[in-house]
Amino acid sequence: MRAILLSSLCIVAQAQGVTVQGTLTGQDGRPMVLAHVRILPLGGGAALATAQVDANGRFQIHADAKGFVTLSATGVGHQQFSLMLPADGRALDATIKLAGDPVAVSKPEAVEVTADGKLGSRTPLVKQADGSWSARVPASGPEFRYEVGGVTTNGHTINGTAAAAYAYDGDSDYLSIVPVKDGAADLRFDPKAFPAQPGAASISFGKGSENLDRYATVMLQRQALIDRVEDAFRHAKPGERVTISMKAKTTAWQADLKTETDPLTRQALWLALTQFSPDGLDFSNLPKDLPPDSPFFASEPVAAMHAPDRMPEGPAREAYEADIFRGLAPKSAETFVKSQLSGPIYEGKAAEARAMLASFESTRPGLPIYAKLAAQIDATGKVVVGARVPAFQIPNLTDATETYSPSSFKGKYLLLDFWATWCGPCRAEMPQLHAAYAKFHPRGLEVLSLSFDLKAADIAPYRKDAAHPMPWHHAFVEKGFQSDLAKAFAVTGIPKPILVDPSGKIVAMGESLRGEELEKTLAKLLPATAAGSN
Repeated sequence: MRAILLSSLCIVAQAQGVTVQGTLTGQDGRPMVLAHVRILPLGGGAALATAQVDANGRFQIHADAKGFVTLSATGVGHQQFSLMLPADGRALDATIKLAGDPVAVSKPEAVEVTADGKLGSRTPLVKQADGSWSARVPASGPEFRYEVGGVTTNGHTINGTAAAAYAYDGDSDYLSIVPVKDGAADLRFDPKAFPAQPGAASISFGKGSENLDRYATVMLQRQALIDRVEDAFRHAKPGERVTISMKAKTTAWQADLKTETDPLTRQALWLALTQFSPDGLDFSNLPKDLPPDSPFFASEPVAAMHAPDRMPEGPAREAYEADIFRGLAPKSAETFVKSQLSGPIYEGKAAEARAMLASFESTRPGLPIYAKLAAQIDATGKVVVGARVPAFQIPNLTDATETYSPSSFKGKYLLLDFWATWCGPCRAEMPQLHAAYAKFHPRGLEVLSLSFDLKAADIAPYRKDAAHPMPWHHAFVEKGFQSDLAKAFAVTGIPKPILVDPSGKIVAMGESLRGEELEKTLAKLLPATAAGSN
């Protein structure tokens, strides 16, 4: 069966190039004020071609490519749509409708503007009596460009409203453009300008392309389920158990497999089933159903991790995983390795990470990412439970005459909190962090929050909100992830909490200090009697 499946896909991919023409509209079925279509290589990278959609919603785009590519569509006020397509020389007619952005302002401090698309450079907006949000900010030049964050349920940063024009950022977002008058720009975001319901994306290729239509339907269904899961986790309280019923959809996919004959659609069905892993489904023949050289693995390197895990443990599973890894394009292979090692490195499990890296190197030598990961693992090996806290010196955020170092907290338990105001997971930790500080500060706990914001001035506006004053020690880490401090502490992702005991030894880190686990860990380690406080 594998030979038949692969040959079918190879026959499709013998010709080269892809041409797509058609219409792109918003969720209301009408053209958007500004929209674009791109053709991208699998696994990401610079666009092979970009076309702006005309005022009637029409577009035409072509790229010389081999095998498979990704078709991407974007528009003002809408979510990005992407679909892998065969570059087999055919000219496709496509009718695409984008889904709107799901707008919902849950917290006042979440509404903030980002100037010129620079992550971290943010200014809070103020709610007005009519329900809109606005701010007047200092600006120079003839115009000011911005986008708004913290206002969608899916975390997408979107354009403001009442703009004079819009600018495409070349990827998935659009900046609002407003004129600068008297050295300032007026920014505005009005939730009422967006539909109450975001709708759903759709694509059809018309008569003669029924196979592609069925394939696209499966991919859209899969993405909708992914969005449901991510949305549930995004809005769950820290430590809350999230349960989502997937049985109806996975049962339908299994039924479709019994009648589906198109190779690409069958692989799409198996891809979806490996991700959501319904009970009772036999994955032992997965190397035939979803071959190691499947284009889906190049398109989504993370899928290369899900698939082998569904097979029974043993040599067949190990061989399948190795074959997938060998067949990935270099960029996708590096993404795969980084994803696999991110967990052990974050948790400070240097020995586990080192063994995994050695296995990858033996399977596929020569990837440039290995040297960078090896350096991160070496740093991780020095930042583990039981080790001494690395030496550091950093100025107090609000008093430059004071410098923090490990000796500043001698005799106390110190929680090092690597964070940033732009980091959603960091902000989600704040209720638990405040509660833990109130409870354990009298027992000898100190907290030093080390900000990875783009500029120190971003921190004060966030702390002005009564919900998170963060009444402990603060410092700003110049250069963030590229700083010597980040390298010394092996900080590759935030939030990253590290707990140091009164003698300067690391006693806990990572997940054991997040959410509900924070107070549990502190209760085990801190003495019941007070040790004094600063």
